[in-house]
Amino acid sequence: MDEVTTHQSNQAGSTELSNPRRRLSSQKYYQSKRDELRLKARERAARAKLRRMESETPEEAEERRSRHREAAARYREANRNKIRLKALERRYAQYSQYREANRNKIRLKALERRYAQYSQ
Repeated sequence: MDEVTTHQSNQAGSTELSNPRRRLSSQKYYQSKRDELRLKARERAARAKLRRMESETPEEAEERRSRHREAAARYREANRNKIRLKALERRYAQYSQYREANRNKIRLKALERRYAQYSQ
């Protein structure tokens, strides 16, 4: 089951998530409506993109893209070690899966040989 992140406001008087029962019920709600909410979010994003494309000039679009590239570069620079660590973890996980698959193939071949010995 996927973890559902909850919103916590910074307002001092907020009782939104201070009640544990309310927190649990909101988690259950978002967990049960997850697919529906994702679909609505995609539709909302598509509408926003259409609005932006209709009202944006090519120069503004290029400026927005360049701002996005600069922001991505700043993020990569600020989080270089975190990105490298995640890449290493991903590669190790892929390698581990590959190694496990090869072990299973070897075990299967050994079992097939044993079975062939007994069946003769």
